[in-house]
Amino acid sequence: MSTDYPDLEWYIAISEVKSLTPRCPYVTIYKCPRYFDSIALISDTGITTSLDKSIHDKLLLKWKNHELFQPLEEMAASISDGKNINNFCPEVSFDIFGVFASSFYRFIDSIDKDSRHKQLDREEVKAEDWRWGWEYLKPIHYSQCFLYSKIMPEDKMTQINNFNAPVTGQVNIASDSIKSPILSGDINNGVAQEKIPSKSLLARFLSHPLINVFVRIFGYKIES
Repeated sequence: MSTDYPDLEWYIAISEVKSLTPRCPYVTIYKCPRYFDSIALISDTGITTSLDKSIHDKLLLKWKNHELFQPLEEMAASISDGKNINNFCPEVSFDIFGVFASSFYRFIDSIDKDSRHKQLDREEVKAEDWRWGWEYLKPIHYSQCFLYSKIMPEDKMTQINNFNAPVTGQVNIASDSIKSPILSGDINNGVAQEKIPSKSLLARFLSHPLINVFVRIFGYKIES
């Protein structure tokens, strides 16, 4: 049995240590296939209200044809025998079950269940504690999700694709600076070949250590 209690306080503490947002920034059925799969599964099994069929079918087609699609069943989100849950998005798990975990397992038999309940009774554990209903779970922070590191660069490239303004001026951080002009280009206009140099220059600008610090501290975004 896990010694961690993966509640919101536990989750946010990990985010703070890693200098990340408190909750996953990709929590939407339109940005993350794992989030969509998890929402669709709990909807299909009746744990929550039903997901609109037109939205479900549209997104199912989108993610099945996406490079992030997981072809192996062992890696996909699943609910087996109507009770054990595997490879779930921890954000969905928290919203539905109150804990951040990727997998949940019910008690194998009544003997294990009775033994656990007696222990919890002795310890006067609150009724909402996950250990009353589940024998075991796997706590996970969103940064540990294998899809997180894949979605992040894709999301950054989307921001670059939407950039169409010149970047000029001087950025001063920790006594270091990047002086004007940094780059000037319109990525949205012009033919595809003309966009490549501008994207390359912008990518180099955004990868500068000082700019990374600036973006992390102030949450700055380059928008069109």
